[in-house]
Amino acid sequence: MDSGNSFAGLYGVGDEGKARAAFLMKQYGKMGYKVVAVGIRDLDLPLDFLKKEAAKNGLLLIGANVYKDLKRIFRPYVIENVGGVKIAFIGIVDNSTNRYRPKKDFVIEDPNMELKELKDELAKERPDLVVLLTDIPAVTLKKMVMDLDWIEVAILSGRGSALRNPLEAGGTHILSPVPKGKGIGLAKIELSKKGDIVNISNNLIFLKKNVPEDKGVAKEVKMLVSTFHKKKIHTTKNPFLRALEEARKRRQRAHAAPNTETKGVATNATGTNPFLEIFKKGASKEAGTATSN
Repeated sequence: MDSGNSFAGLYGVGDEGKARAAFLMKQYGKMGYKVVAVGIRDLDLPLDFLKKEAAKNGLLLIGANVYKDLKRIFRPYVIENVGGVKIAFIGIVDNSTNRYRPKKDFVIEDPNMELKELKDELAKERPDLVVLLTDIPAVTLKKMVMDLDWIEVAILSGRGSALRNPLEAGGTHILSPVPKGKGIGLAKIELSKKGDIVNISNNLIFLKKNVPEDKGVAKEVKMLVSTFHKKKIHTTKNPFLRALEEARKRRQRAHAAPNTETKGVATNATGTNPFLEIFKKGASKEAGTATSN
C-alpha cells in the first residue's frame, strides 16, 4: 500500500513528469502494490492520465474527499482480505494547501466531515481493522483522530521525519514510512479474537548502499533520464581546490629538497598566497560556472 504523493513532484506534470509517474506506477505494479491513496501532489497530474496508468498496473486509487460535480472522483475506500483479516483502507487527501494551489476542476472537501460520513457506511461492512492512508501532516492528524476512535491505524505519506515508533492518539496508532521513498515500512499488527490491536510495530527499512540495486530497474531509470536529459554538463575545475593541490605539491617538493630547487624545478620560496594569486589572474570568474554542449 501507499499513502500518497508518490507520483508527482519536482518534475512537474509535463512530458517528463508524466513519464516519471507512469514509470513509478509500473514499478509499483511489479512489486505487488495494490491500494494507493491519492496525495495532494498527485492531483497535479491530469486525472484521466492518473486513473488510466493506475488501472493499467493493477493499482486501486482511493481518495474519499476529492469531488467533481458533487461526485467522488476516486473510491473512498477498499476492503481487502489479508490472511483471513478483513481490512478497510480509506484514502483521505490533505486539503490544507487548497488556497495556495491553482484552481482545478475538482474540490477537496474537509477530511473530518468526510470521515464522519463514512463511519456508518463502513460499520455495515464490519471490517476487522480500519486503516487510514493519508498525506495529512502528523501534527494535524493527531488532533483530528482524537474524535475518530473507530480508525485503528493511520499511515502517513512520508512528509517530514520518519516515525520509527508508532504514535497513539485517541485510540489510533499512527505510522509513517521513510520520507521521499528512501525506504520501505513494514508494519506488524497483532489482533485479538475480538479484533482489538494487541501489539503493533513499525520496522523502517532504509534503502542504503548495502542494499543491492535491481539491475533491470536501474537500466530503465537511465533510459528515462537520458530521454529528457541529453545535454552533458561540463564544469570548470574549482580554483580553490586547484590552489590547494598546487600548495600540496610545493610542500612535497620543499620537503624532498630543502633548497629552493629540486631537479631544476623551483619551489615557491616567496610564500605567496595561492588563493590571492588566483584572484589576481581573474580565475575567480571560473568558479562555479558551467557550460553546456
